[in-house]
Amino acid sequence: MIVTRCRKTPIASVPAVSSLALLAAAAALPVPAALAQGTATPPTPPGVTGPAAAAEAAPAAAGRDAVQRPVDVTATAAISEEFTDNVGGVGTTGRGNDDSDFITTLNVGVGVTVDAAHTKANAAYRLGYDHYLDNDDLSGVRHNLAGNGTYEAVEDHLFLDAATALTQRSVGLGQATATERTAASGQTGIWTFALGPTWRHHLGDFADASLGYRLSGSAFFETDVGDAGDSSRPSDSIGHELNAGLVSGEQFGRLRWDLATLFGNYYNEGELREERRTVDLGTEYRVSPELGILVSTGYDDIQFYETKGVSRLDAEEDDVNAPFLTAGLRFNPSPNLDAQFEVGRRYDDPYYTGSLGWDITSRTNLTASYTMDVVTQQQALIEAQCADPSDPFCLPLEEDLTNDSFRRKTLSVRFTHRYERTTYGLSGSWAVREFNGTGGGDDSTLQFLASVDHNLTPTTSGVLQVGYTLGDTATGGTRTTGVGGTGRTDEVDTLRGTVGLTQQVSEDLSGSLSYSHLRREDGSDTSSENSIVARLSAQF
Repeated sequence: MIVTRCRKTPIASVPAVSSLALLAAAAALPVPAALAQGTATPPTPPGVTGPAAAAEAAPAAAGRDAVQRPVDVTATAAISEEFTDNVGGVGTTGRGNDDSDFITTLNVGVGVTVDAAHTKANAAYRLGYDHYLDNDDLSGVRHNLAGNGTYEAVEDHLFLDAATALTQRSVGLGQATATERTAASGQTGIWTFALGPTWRHHLGDFADASLGYRLSGSAFFETDVGDAGDSSRPSDSIGHELNAGLVSGEQFGRLRWDLATLFGNYYNEGELREERRTVDLGTEYRVSPELGILVSTGYDDIQFYETKGVSRLDAEEDDVNAPFLTAGLRFNPSPNLDAQFEVGRRYDDPYYTGSLGWDITSRTNLTASYTMDVVTQQQALIEAQCADPSDPFCLPLEEDLTNDSFRRKTLSVRFTHRYERTTYGLSGSWAVREFNGTGGGDDSTLQFLASVDHNLTPTTSGVLQVGYTLGDTATGGTRTTGVGGTGRTDEVDTLRGTVGLTQQVSEDLSGSLSYSHLRREDGSDTSSENSIVARLSAQF
């Protein structure tokens, strides 16, 4: 049996995007777990969390279709009424901190699941419209789309994969509203996609081979309300990637190996931004059934080029042209525990990477990972950040958007425990981005999210969430808040909490009531928002 080692896949080879458990590896998009298990539950629309997610997902969770169908289409509709004491949210401009309003929101969506012999696909689209009673200039439309699919064109050999996501977010850390709605300022639309074929071939007991091409990209566009402006948005990007690999077969026994190559060109606004050439040979020698020795070696040739908003001096500072070597251990004494780490030198720096997956009990799980890489902002956004946005324990990373490339270190930890009718979750992440060139400096983002989800009765559930984000600019320079921002050197502390109840009225109808609090501190400036939302959701 082939055992997957823990080593950093080059960021350019990760197809992308950030929802519905879309991606994990370079060779192909894996089938989402829900599809692999044969369920027909459509995904909750991206960006809906807490009571809202429960209200919109509950009808599907009730299992309205007992019989599996190859294609399942589900329509959803929801209407909500919200009162907020700070209509502009926190960290935005042009609004006072005591401007209250009533907001009526209408959400309509459609989810499609395909589970046919050669096609696996999952997609959801949601259109939201927010109407403000007194601040009509904030009334507007929001779009959310997430989907992925795999088509087996030639059995066991040729696979066509595609994934996409569409959403909107703030360009600066700390700009937020207590609930998902249009914002007063600092917003940008983001569309990411990845698609391409992969050919796989079994070379007897020697190895399994793969050859694939990926076209990926990101686009930033004007939002209906609160747009940040073109100068505050990163540049649009397109990437072309060719990857090939070999994974050792059964004849190698204790010595397992894999060889991966990547050739990628990436363009911003039609101009060459990056060339990436990587060859990576990894080995694992099984000392015993429980313990393996890991060694990885190869070569990285990563060249950055001057484009819009990026000087040649800044680009050259992030170039990498060097061999790498890492070594480590893998410990997996049972199917419930898999821990591995590697240390060495890569990207011309000391290099550390590791992961932990531990099913402590059948109801308790702990996962953790630490990674290091060199990326551009566009590549970072194309990555999967959150496996399932309807997951109450999901923690998408918040950060200032920029046009720079940077060296990134990311630590992620997640703990979940289920006890009778209650599910507890705790997740956290710490990310450091090191910028080079004339701007210099680095920034860091620390995040925590705690959540408790309790089923009070078979038809009534409650949720409590508390989240905290600390973002700061560290030594060596000032990063810009947004691409065209004026700069920020203060720490930004953001605290948010939500408590809510969801009632399943019938198989297709549910309602929820929630209260949310948001507080932001940026140097000497403090702002907050309180919000109450009543929502009614239906599935057709």
